[in-house]
Amino acid sequence: MYGCYVGITQDGHTGVLVLQYCGVPLTVELKYYSGNVRFQAVNALLAIHKAGVQHNDFVERNLVVVKDVDGDPYVRVVDFGRSCEHTCPEELDVIKLYDRAPWKGSFKCYELYDVCTGAEVWTDRCAIYFYRPIPIEYATSVDSILAYAGFPPGESESNARKVAQEAINDINLWWRRRKARDANPASIDLEDNDSNNNTNNADDNDNHDNNLNHSDDDGDAE
Repeated sequence: MYGCYVGITQDGHTGVLVLQYCGVPLTVELKYYSGNVRFQAVNALLAIHKAGVQHNDFVERNLVVVKDVDGDPYVRVVDFGRSCEHTCPEELDVIKLYDRAPWKGSFKCYELYDVCTGAEVWTDRCAIYFYRPIPIEYATSVDSILAYAGFPPGESESNARKVAQEAINDINLWWRRRKARDANPASIDLEDNDSNNNTNNADDNDNHDNNLNHSDDDGDAE
């Protein structure tokens, strides 16, 4: 039973605020969790933005998880103490897992962009070749990069090929790391959630019994 309770105690007028149990907070960076958890988290933020609010403190300690009816993780966002009104310039229906990242300059909502980038829900949009961004569709091989970008002035073909290969290696490394994290995501201990729910249910039953007892007492008094 959560809510605000007031009454008289030995200390005088007393108020007690009992908050709803919302779940277990995340303990490591969001990018280390499963795709399901990351998908829920970023789309929860999107829903908050659609409601006209910017959270301003979207960090792991403010992401809590409970079990849904099927026993799967269900993510909630808490602590809106730093939030403010926000008209989001991005009109997205959903943030899809492993969509290609938008260009940072064209994506107008900084909070959404930073959260999605940090959570690794987007894939690389480009490879970097001599400090130049190469669209990912032209970075499938060394030859495709050279065909798109050519050789920088003063660079030999052998060095250009080496740098192009390094750009491809960086992309492949990102994917290998991402797949490894997805194969072995950070765990969330939801066992306490079950015990809390059981405790809450027991408290509800006790309160229900007490209410019945009070009703019986009132009836006897009459």
